[in-house]
Amino acid sequence: KQQQRQMVTLVIPWLELEEDRLELYGPDHVFANPQEQETYIREWLRHAAMEDAADSKTGIRILFYPARYHSGLKSIFAMGDICAVLRNQITDDDGDDS
Repeated sequence: KQQQRQMVTLVIPWLELEEDRLELYGPDHVFANPQEQETYIREWLRHAAMEDAADSKTGIRILFYPARYHSGLKSIFAMGDICAVLRNQITDDDGDDS
């Protein structure tokens, strides 16, 4: 019996303000947009010998949600409804036949 492969989605906050990204990630990892951050994550996966997970077509899915960093609380807060972001992603994926 062949086991069906399950998709994994990594849900990550996208810090909307550059100063938030700079404060949290430091000057070496300031990304201009979510695509740059996703590229960095996939490269990290490749270097960690996780080639299957790094593949953008068949590997791990990466989904960003808008967020802000609150330095006083040392916490990241979603700027909106994360469940809605997930629902939209699931709906988009279900309609994609490619």
